[in-house]
Amino acid sequence: MYITSITAGIVLIIIGITVWKLRMVNIIADRRPGRKTDKEGLAKWMGMNLIYMGFFVCLSVLAQILFLKTTKIIFDIGIIIIFSTRMAAGATKFEIEEKSNKVKKIKIPKGSHSKKQSAVIDDKVKSQNKEN
Repeated sequence: MYITSITAGIVLIIIGITVWKLRMVNIIADRRPGRKTDKEGLAKWMGMNLIYMGFFVCLSVLAQILFLKTTKIIFDIGIIIIFSTRMAAGATKFEIEEKSNKVKKIKIPKGSHSKKQSAVIDDKVKSQNKEN
């Protein structure tokens, strides 16, 4: 059983290096429509997490052999779940929303402001639309 776990750890390390160095993010994450992605940052984040995952799986197997004299798959599954969750949660940092041309509308009750206030509000709306 330990040979299988060590092999899985080594495969995870190789996939991590491939994702990180060759920026092959598409083998793990698919691009969402309407969003830009920082591919370099995402590739490094995912690649390093896969490398850590593989390293800790191998380290877990070695520690189990030394201390327990047997291996339990539950430790490997736990490590993979923890790092997969960490990888997925952190991947959202690398998504950039594309700007849309939608106009923001601000509702203001009629009669609650003067003409001067109305001009100031119109200027704010125009500046917000220019930023978007």
